[in-house]
Amino acid sequence: MFWNPLRIRVSVLLGVVVVLSASLVACGDGEKAQVSIVTNIRPLTNDFDARIASKDGSLWLVKTSKDNDSDGFTTSVAEYDGSQWKIERRHFRSSNDWPLSIAIPQRTREPCIGYSNRTGKSEVACRSEGVWRTITPTKDLSEFEVHDLGVSGDDLIALYTRVGLKSTVVRVAKQVGRTLRSISEPINLRDNVLANLGQSHNGTSRGIDVAMENLKTGDRWVATYRDGEWSHTGVLRGAAGPQLSGTVRTRQGLILPVTAVKTGEDAWKLNVFTYDGTWHHLHGTPLNVGPGSAQGRVDTVGDSSWFTWTQVDTTTMDRRGRTIISAFAAHLLDGGKVEEPIALWSGRAVWPGHTQAVPYRGGVAFLYMRGSRRGLDLASEVRIEGGS
Repeated sequence: MFWNPLRIRVSVLLGVVVVLSASLVACGDGEKAQVSIVTNIRPLTNDFDARIASKDGSLWLVKTSKDNDSDGFTTSVAEYDGSQWKIERRHFRSSNDWPLSIAIPQRTREPCIGYSNRTGKSEVACRSEGVWRTITPTKDLSEFEVHDLGVSGDDLIALYTRVGLKSTVVRVAKQVGRTLRSISEPINLRDNVLANLGQSHNGTSRGIDVAMENLKTGDRWVATYRDGEWSHTGVLRGAAGPQLSGTVRTRQGLILPVTAVKTGEDAWKLNVFTYDGTWHHLHGTPLNVGPGSAQGRVDTVGDSSWFTWTQVDTTTMDRRGRTIISAFAAHLLDGGKVEEPIALWSGRAVWPGHTQAVPYRGGVAFLYMRGSRRGLDLASEVRIEGGS
């Protein structure tokens, strides 16, 4: 697989962020011109993972980078003020053992992050009035690791997993003051299972959705925690490709992008499925644009859904191991039609990075990771489309 969600690596934010470009998106007669802005942090660092989150016009980025002068990693956080990124003074010494995550609780405009410390254990830290504080799990979660952060109602929630050789246990915790306390009975699963928190359109939440992928069989399903009980969807069999996000819940049902890996096919296909009691193939053809194997995710932006993904064209690999990698985004319209994809970036890199979409000031902010000038490292970049 191109991207293993269980072994995501981490980074350092250094330098000053600059606006690289600003342009007007072409519009039809009578349509309002929308500004497209691409931003990153200078100098471009060797990034291994990145995430973004937004709330009430505030946009935050967390990323993990390789230290230039050691074998370690550093996780850093920055806020975008509409013209430049403001880098937090507090940096977090990191490792590459667990996924990066970020969420902003409803009661505050300040973020919480999940990351791996230098000992390989996951940690959660929240910013409150400009000060970062560690949020400590209760003892019953001491053998678990944070795999994802999200928001349910006014509360920060954390998805914890404990992965054994042939088993996985999943639990959901809620922030209470400076602690994280389990709110659910554990889900005990055979085999190694990857879990991701789901999202929901405004007003459609029915609890806490957790998308599951059996890493042995590729089977997918969704568990929902509500009113003290777990319920489960039916199983979508044999998807096999990497799961990079949870589901999005809409008024019509659940949306899940699935990468299909089939023997004899040159490229992985990124399909879209929905669940309304049974699983259906929502979009008639894969999201792939041109050549290359695709893997991606779905995110909620207000009352709409956006897909973001990367495509790797392995036929273009050069002697340094670099291939042509492209990043795309596409809006899912009501009725199941997907708009023409937006090309976010294309160039040479050694592996694809994370992608994501979040709402920002009436528009959409897209995160993707582009190849550096040498093409041997990745650098996080954000593109903002529309809005004010």
